[in-house]
Amino acid sequence: MISSSEIKQVLDNLPKNKPIAVEDIHAAVEKIVAPEDFNVPYTTTRPHNNYPKWKHKVQGVLSNYKRQNKLDHDPVAHTYTFY
Repeated sequence: MISSSEIKQVLDNLPKNKPIAVEDIHAAVEKIVAPEDFNVPYTTTRPHNNYPKWKHKVQGVLSNYKRQNKLDHDPVAHTYTFY
């Protein structure tokens, strides 16, 4: 399974001071997700949640970056701006 440090390496190389759509962030990280991990569900106890575990990990890293003031999140536009 992809690690948080691997996700950080990808995020740290994204353009700075420019809004980036969540889909584009996922597409950048998706390039390093192992095929066998691509569709691993985040949880099996919530059947209505089909969010893959790797995307959940990306959201966790983004959340940590937000707390560290490394980015801003625009929930209306579904974008992140990295600093």
